[in-house]
Amino acid sequence: MESLDLQSLNLPERVRPSSGEASSARVRKAETAGGLSGADTDARLIELWLHGKSAATKEAYRSDLAKFVDFTEGKPLRAVTLSDVQEFADFISGLLAPASQARVLAALKSLFAFGHAVGYLPFDVGRPVKLPSVRDERAGRILSADDVHAMIAHAGGPKGRDRALIRTLYIGGLRVAEAVGLTTKDLIVRDDGRTGQLAVFGKGSKMRPVLVPEGLFEELSALALPDPDAPLFRSQKKGPEGEARPITPRQAERVVKQAAKKAGLKNAADVSPHWLRHAHASHAMDRGAKVHLVQATLGHSDISTTGRYLHARPDESSALFLGS
Repeated sequence: MESLDLQSLNLPERVRPSSGEASSARVRKAETAGGLSGADTDARLIELWLHGKSAATKEAYRSDLAKFVDFTEGKPLRAVTLSDVQEFADFISGLLAPASQARVLAALKSLFAFGHAVGYLPFDVGRPVKLPSVRDERAGRILSADDVHAMIAHAGGPKGRDRALIRTLYIGGLRVAEAVGLTTKDLIVRDDGRTGQLAVFGKGSKMRPVLVPEGLFEELSALALPDPDAPLFRSQKKGPEGEARPITPRQAERVVKQAAKKAGLKNAADVSPHWLRHAHASHAMDRGAKVHLVQATLGHSDISTTGRYLHARPDESSALFLGS
Protein backbone atom coordinates (compact mmCIF):
# COMPACT_ATOMS: atom_id res chain seq x y z
CA MET A 1 0.00 0.00 0.00
CA GLU A 2 1.37 3.42 -0.98
CA SER A 3 1.92 5.94 1.76
CA LEU A 4 -0.17 9.07 1.71
CA ASP A 5 1.67 12.08 0.28
CA LEU A 6 0.68 14.84 2.68
CA GLN A 7 2.44 17.46 0.58
CA SER A 8 0.06 16.71 -2.31
CA LEU A 9 -3.03 17.60 -0.26
CA ASN A 10 -2.39 21.35 -0.59
CA LEU A 11 -2.85 21.95 3.14
CA PRO A 12 -2.72 25.50 4.51
CA GLU A 13 0.77 26.66 5.37
CA ARG A 14 0.09 26.64 9.16
CA VAL A 15 -0.69 22.93 9.18
CA ARG A 16 1.40 21.79 6.23
CA PRO A 17 4.09 19.25 7.21
CA SER A 18 7.72 20.25 6.82
CA SER A 19 10.83 18.28 6.38
CA GLY A 20 14.42 18.50 7.46
CA GLU A 21 15.71 20.88 10.08
CA ALA A 22 12.54 23.02 10.23
CA SER A 23 10.42 20.00 11.05
CA SER A 24 12.85 18.73 13.67
CA ALA A 25 12.98 22.16 15.27
CA ARG A 26 9.21 22.24 15.53
CA VAL A 27 9.15 18.82 17.17
CA ARG A 28 11.84 19.83 19.65
CA LYS A 29 9.93 23.02 20.42
CA ALA A 30 6.69 21.07 20.94
CA GLU A 31 8.42 18.58 23.22
CA THR A 32 9.94 21.37 25.28
CA ALA A 33 6.68 23.29 25.51
CA GLY A 34 4.57 20.35 26.49
CA GLY A 35 4.50 17.75 23.76
CA LEU A 36 1.63 17.64 21.33
CA SER A 37 -0.69 19.28 23.83
CA GLY A 38 0.65 22.77 23.25
CA ALA A 39 0.31 23.34 26.99
CA ASP A 40 3.10 25.28 28.65
CA THR A 41 1.63 25.36 32.17
CA ASP A 42 -0.20 22.97 34.46
CA ALA A 43 -3.23 25.25 34.34
CA ARG A 44 -3.36 25.02 30.55
CA LEU A 45 -3.04 21.24 30.64
CA ILE A 46 -5.95 21.05 33.07
CA GLU A 47 -8.05 23.22 30.74
CA LEU A 48 -7.33 20.82 27.89
CA TRP A 49 -8.10 17.83 30.10
CA LEU A 50 -11.47 19.29 31.11
CA HIS A 51 -12.40 20.28 27.56
CA GLY A 52 -15.74 18.85 26.46
CA LYS A 53 -16.81 17.74 29.92
CA SER A 54 -20.07 18.93 31.47
CA ALA A 55 -20.10 21.88 33.85
CA ALA A 56 -20.91 19.58 36.78
CA THR A 57 -18.04 17.23 35.91
CA LYS A 58 -15.61 20.12 35.56
CA GLU A 59 -16.60 21.45 38.97
CA ALA A 60 -16.24 18.02 40.59
CA TYR A 61 -12.86 17.35 38.94
CA ARG A 62 -11.50 20.76 39.92
CA SER A 63 -12.59 20.16 43.52
CA ASP A 64 -10.94 16.72 43.57
CA LEU A 65 -7.75 18.07 42.01
CA ALA A 66 -7.64 20.93 44.52
CA LYS A 67 -7.43 18.38 47.35
CA PHE A 68 -4.33 16.85 45.79
CA VAL A 69 -2.72 20.22 45.00
CA ASP A 70 -3.29 21.26 48.60
CA PHE A 71 -1.79 18.00 49.86
CA THR A 72 1.38 18.43 47.77
CA GLU A 73 1.59 22.13 48.61
CA GLY A 74 1.27 23.13 44.97
CA LYS A 75 4.00 20.87 43.59
CA PRO A 76 4.15 21.18 39.75
CA LEU A 77 2.57 18.21 37.96
CA ARG A 78 5.86 17.36 36.25
CA ALA A 79 7.51 17.03 39.66
CA VAL A 80 4.82 14.79 41.16
CA THR A 81 6.02 11.27 41.94
CA LEU A 82 4.29 7.94 42.40
CA SER A 83 5.10 8.27 46.09
CA ASP A 84 3.15 11.55 46.23
CA VAL A 85 0.07 9.91 44.75
CA GLN A 86 0.32 6.85 47.00
CA GLU A 87 0.73 9.00 50.11
CA PHE A 88 -2.30 11.04 49.08
CA ALA A 89 -4.30 7.83 48.58
CA ASP A 90 -3.32 6.70 52.07
CA PHE A 91 -4.20 10.13 53.46
CA ILE A 92 -7.75 10.28 52.09
CA SER A 93 -8.39 6.65 53.07
CA GLY A 94 -8.73 7.89 56.64
CA LEU A 95 -11.03 10.76 55.74
CA LEU A 96 -13.34 9.73 52.91
CA ALA A 97 -15.65 6.83 52.18
CA PRO A 98 -14.32 4.35 49.58
CA ALA A 99 -16.69 5.67 46.90
CA SER A 100 -15.39 9.22 47.44
CA GLN A 101 -11.79 8.00 47.52
CA ALA A 102 -12.32 6.18 44.23
CA ARG A 103 -13.82 9.30 42.62
CA VAL A 104 -10.94 11.55 43.70
CA LEU A 105 -8.25 9.06 42.66
CA ALA A 106 -9.98 8.31 39.35
CA ALA A 107 -9.88 12.02 38.51
CA LEU A 108 -6.17 12.19 39.34
CA LYS A 109 -5.38 9.06 37.33
CA SER A 110 -7.30 10.50 34.38
CA LEU A 111 -5.33 13.75 34.48
CA PHE A 112 -1.94 12.04 34.72
CA ALA A 113 -2.83 9.60 31.94
CA PHE A 114 -3.96 12.49 29.73
CA GLY A 115 -0.87 14.56 30.47
CA HIS A 116 1.40 11.65 29.61
CA ALA A 117 -0.52 10.71 26.49
CA VAL A 118 -0.15 14.20 25.01
CA GLY A 119 3.51 14.44 25.95
CA TYR A 120 3.26 17.05 28.70
CA LEU A 121 4.20 14.67 31.51
CA PRO A 122 7.24 12.40 31.27
CA PHE A 123 5.51 9.56 33.15
CA ASP A 124 2.01 8.45 34.06
CA VAL A 125 2.58 8.35 37.80
CA GLY A 126 -1.08 7.55 38.49
CA ARG A 127 -1.18 4.35 36.48
CA PRO A 128 0.12 1.98 39.22
CA VAL A 129 -2.32 3.36 41.81
CA LYS A 130 -5.32 1.10 42.33
CA LEU A 131 -8.76 2.43 43.17
CA PRO A 132 -10.32 1.26 46.45
CA SER A 133 -13.22 -1.14 46.28
CA VAL A 134 -16.46 0.77 46.74
CA ARG A 135 -17.90 -2.33 48.34
CA ASP A 136 -15.74 -1.74 51.38
CA GLU A 137 -17.98 -1.83 54.45
CA ARG A 138 -16.88 1.67 55.40
CA ALA A 139 -18.84 3.00 52.43
CA GLY A 140 -21.98 2.82 54.54
CA ARG A 141 -20.45 4.67 57.44
CA ILE A 142 -20.70 8.15 55.99
CA LEU A 143 -23.85 9.87 57.15
CA SER A 144 -25.38 12.44 54.84
CA ALA A 145 -25.85 15.99 56.08
CA ASP A 146 -29.60 15.33 56.19
CA ASP A 147 -28.99 12.24 58.36
CA VAL A 148 -26.90 14.24 60.82
CA HIS A 149 -29.40 17.08 61.03
CA ALA A 150 -32.23 14.60 61.58
CA MET A 151 -30.28 13.02 64.44
CA ILE A 152 -29.69 16.43 66.00
CA ALA A 153 -33.38 17.28 65.70
CA HIS A 154 -34.37 14.05 67.48
CA ALA A 155 -31.77 14.25 70.26
CA GLY A 156 -33.12 14.94 73.73
CA GLY A 157 -31.42 14.56 77.06
CA PRO A 158 -31.32 16.81 80.13
CA LYS A 159 -30.93 20.52 79.29
CA GLY A 160 -30.12 19.78 75.65
CA ARG A 161 -27.10 17.68 76.59
CA ASP A 162 -27.59 15.02 73.93
CA ARG A 163 -28.17 17.52 71.13
CA ALA A 164 -25.02 19.42 72.12
CA LEU A 165 -23.07 16.16 72.33
CA ILE A 166 -24.03 15.08 68.81
CA ARG A 167 -23.27 18.54 67.46
CA THR A 168 -19.89 18.54 69.19
CA LEU A 169 -19.00 15.12 67.80
CA TYR A 170 -19.99 16.23 64.31
CA ILE A 171 -18.97 19.89 64.10
CA GLY A 172 -15.80 19.39 66.11
CA GLY A 173 -14.95 15.99 64.63
CA LEU A 174 -14.08 14.75 68.11
CA ARG A 175 -13.42 11.18 69.16
CA VAL A 176 -15.98 10.03 71.70
CA ALA A 177 -13.39 9.86 74.51
CA GLU A 178 -12.33 13.42 73.72
CA ALA A 179 -15.92 14.68 73.88
CA VAL A 180 -16.87 13.05 77.17
CA GLY A 181 -13.62 14.29 78.70
CA LEU A 182 -14.40 17.97 78.07
CA THR A 183 -14.69 20.20 81.15
CA THR A 184 -15.75 23.80 81.75
CA LYS A 185 -12.18 25.06 81.53
CA ASP A 186 -11.82 23.46 78.08
CA LEU A 187 -14.51 25.79 76.71
CA ILE A 188 -12.81 29.09 75.96
CA VAL A 189 -14.51 32.25 74.73
CA ARG A 190 -12.81 33.99 71.82
CA ASP A 191 -12.11 37.69 71.47
CA ASP A 192 -15.34 38.39 69.61
CA GLY A 193 -17.31 37.26 72.68
CA ARG A 194 -19.70 35.20 70.55
CA THR A 195 -17.70 32.18 69.42
CA GLY A 196 -15.53 29.80 71.34
CA GLN A 197 -12.75 27.30 71.19
CA LEU A 198 -12.38 23.86 72.69
CA ALA A 199 -9.10 22.70 74.16
CA VAL A 200 -9.30 19.06 73.07
CA PHE A 201 -6.94 16.52 74.57
CA GLY A 202 -6.48 13.66 72.13
CA LYS A 203 -4.27 10.64 71.83
CA GLY A 204 -1.03 10.94 73.75
CA SER A 205 -2.57 13.79 75.80
CA LYS A 206 -1.79 16.18 72.96
CA MET A 207 -3.92 19.31 73.04
CA ARG A 208 -5.39 20.78 69.87
CA PRO A 209 -7.69 23.80 69.52
CA VAL A 210 -11.02 23.27 67.77
CA LEU A 211 -13.08 26.33 66.96
CA VAL A 212 -16.72 26.37 68.01
CA PRO A 213 -19.25 28.38 65.98
CA GLU A 214 -21.64 30.71 67.75
CA GLY A 215 -24.67 28.41 67.99
CA LEU A 216 -22.78 25.47 69.44
CA PHE A 217 -20.81 27.74 71.75
CA GLU A 218 -24.09 28.98 73.25
CA GLU A 219 -25.30 25.41 73.79
CA LEU A 220 -22.07 24.33 75.46
CA SER A 221 -21.99 27.48 77.60
CA ALA A 222 -25.50 26.68 78.84
CA LEU A 223 -24.27 23.25 79.95
CA ALA A 224 -21.13 24.53 81.69
CA LEU A 225 -20.97 24.69 85.49
CA PRO A 226 -19.00 27.29 87.47
CA ASP A 227 -16.52 24.63 88.57
CA PRO A 228 -13.73 24.68 85.94
CA ASP A 229 -13.18 20.94 86.37
CA ALA A 230 -16.85 20.00 85.98
CA PRO A 231 -17.61 17.87 82.91
CA LEU A 232 -19.61 19.50 80.13
CA PHE A 233 -21.50 16.31 79.34
CA ARG A 234 -22.65 15.07 82.72
CA SER A 235 -24.30 11.90 83.85
CA GLN A 236 -27.47 12.23 85.89
CA LYS A 237 -25.80 10.04 88.49
CA LYS A 238 -23.61 11.93 90.94
CA GLY A 239 -20.29 10.83 92.35
CA PRO A 240 -19.87 9.44 95.88
CA GLU A 241 -19.55 12.95 97.31
CA GLY A 242 -22.26 14.45 95.16
CA GLU A 243 -19.87 15.74 92.52
CA ALA A 244 -20.78 15.86 88.82
CA ARG A 245 -19.61 12.90 86.80
CA PRO A 246 -19.06 12.76 83.03
CA ILE A 247 -21.06 10.40 80.89
CA THR A 248 -19.08 7.39 79.73
CA PRO A 249 -18.15 6.64 76.12
CA ARG A 250 -20.68 3.81 76.26
CA GLN A 251 -23.41 6.23 77.34
CA ALA A 252 -22.43 8.60 74.53
CA GLU A 253 -22.72 5.74 72.05
CA ARG A 254 -26.23 4.98 73.31
CA VAL A 255 -27.17 8.65 72.88
CA VAL A 256 -26.01 8.58 69.25
CA LYS A 257 -27.76 5.29 68.45
CA GLN A 258 -31.00 6.45 70.05
CA ALA A 259 -30.96 9.67 68.02
CA ALA A 260 -30.30 7.70 64.83
CA LYS A 261 -33.17 5.35 65.63
CA LYS A 262 -35.59 8.22 66.36
CA ALA A 263 -34.50 9.90 63.13
CA GLY A 264 -35.48 6.77 61.21
CA LEU A 265 -32.05 5.99 59.78
CA LYS A 266 -32.02 2.60 58.08
CA ASN A 267 -28.70 1.60 59.64
CA ALA A 268 -29.45 3.13 63.04
CA ALA A 269 -28.31 0.03 64.93
CA ASP A 270 -24.83 0.38 63.42
CA VAL A 271 -24.38 4.14 63.82
CA SER A 272 -21.69 5.11 66.30
CA PRO A 273 -20.04 8.36 67.44
CA HIS A 274 -17.15 7.66 65.07
CA TRP A 275 -19.56 7.88 62.13
CA LEU A 276 -20.06 11.54 63.03
CA ARG A 277 -16.29 12.04 62.90
CA HIS A 278 -16.20 10.46 59.42
CA ALA A 279 -19.11 12.69 58.41
CA HIS A 280 -17.21 15.76 59.61
CA ALA A 281 -14.24 14.95 57.36
CA SER A 282 -16.34 14.09 54.32
CA HIS A 283 -18.75 17.03 54.57
CA ALA A 284 -16.06 19.62 55.40
CA MET A 285 -13.94 18.58 52.43
CA ASP A 286 -16.97 18.57 50.16
CA ARG A 287 -17.60 22.18 51.24
CA GLY A 288 -14.08 23.30 50.45
CA ALA A 289 -12.09 22.72 53.64
CA LYS A 290 -8.42 22.11 52.93
CA VAL A 291 -7.33 18.54 53.51
CA HIS A 292 -4.58 19.58 55.92
CA LEU A 293 -7.02 21.70 57.90
CA VAL A 294 -9.38 18.73 58.28
CA GLN A 295 -6.52 16.56 59.45
CA ALA A 296 -5.40 19.18 61.97
CA THR A 297 -8.94 19.58 63.31
CA LEU A 298 -9.38 15.82 63.67
CA GLY A 299 -6.04 15.49 65.44
CA HIS A 300 -4.64 12.73 63.26
CA SER A 301 -1.26 11.55 64.44
CA ASP A 302 0.30 12.28 61.03
CA ILE A 303 0.35 15.97 61.94
CA SER A 304 3.38 15.39 64.16
CA THR A 305 5.25 13.18 61.71
CA THR A 306 4.74 14.79 58.31
CA GLY A 307 6.03 18.26 57.57
CA ARG A 308 3.36 18.89 54.96
CA TYR A 309 0.54 19.11 57.48
CA LEU A 310 -0.49 22.50 58.77
CA HIS A 311 -0.22 23.32 62.43
CA ALA A 312 -3.64 24.22 63.80
CA ARG A 313 -3.99 27.98 63.73
CA PRO A 314 -6.18 29.76 66.27
CA ASP A 315 -8.42 31.19 63.55
CA GLU A 316 -8.79 28.08 61.40
CA SER A 317 -10.80 24.89 61.80
CA SER A 318 -12.80 22.67 59.49
CA ALA A 319 -15.54 22.93 62.14
CA LEU A 320 -16.40 26.31 60.63
CA PHE A 321 -17.48 24.60 57.40
CA LEU A 322 -20.27 22.67 59.12
CA GLY A 323 -22.77 25.25 60.32
CA SER A 324 -23.39 27.31 63.41
